[in-house]
This record gives sequence, structure tokens and C-alpha cells, in this order.
Amino acid sequence: MLARSANGLFWMSRYLERAEHTARLLITQFEAMEDRSVEEIDLSWRRIYLAMGRSPAGGDLTS
Repeated sequence: MLARSANGLFWMSRYLERAEHTARLLITQFEAMEDRSVEEIDLSWRRIYLAMGRSPAGGDLTS
């Protein structure tokens, strides 16, 4: 019983840490959006989506 609880706490902390890193990445991205062209912003968001293993919902800017 104790091992199962410890295992659950371990994975919960891993997911919490992952969420914290994702939030930090998004905050940095939002702060860096000032004074950048639309193309640079699009490219940086694509990099974030790629790092997260996702694809953007809106499609490509050039299409």
C-alpha cells in the first residue's frame, strides 16, 4: 500500500514538474512576441508545437 502511494506521488510530481516547465515556456514565448514580425512569431510557435509533439490547429501561415 505504501509503495503504491509513493509511486502515485512520484508520478504526480513528475506531471506537475512537466506542467511547470510548459507554463514557463509559454510565458517566455508571450514575453518575446513584442517587436517581432508575424513570420518570426509563427516560426517560434511552430518550434514550441514541435517540441511538445503537437501540430497547430490553425494551419500554416503561407497556405
